Amino acid sequence: MPDDYVVLDLETTGKRYADDEIIEIGAVKVVGRKPIAKYQKLINPKQHLDPFITPLTGITDDMLQKCANARRSTP
Repeated sequence: MPDDYVVLDLETTGKRYADDEIIEIGAVKVVGRKPIAKYQKLINPKQHLDPFITPLTGITDDMLQKCANARRSTP
């Protein structure tokens, strides 16, 4: 395993990748095998979450209401 890398984690609105939207982006930058920076952003998918997702991730529809949507969250 390399000493320097970035771990990326995406959470989505459900279990069907073709129909789902990203609701959270998380990343950890590792240098010298030690985490040096973290990034986390919630994204409003403009649709309701699958009931399976909230118990799995802890993310609720209410948490996403005030967040920017994907078009405003990415450069």
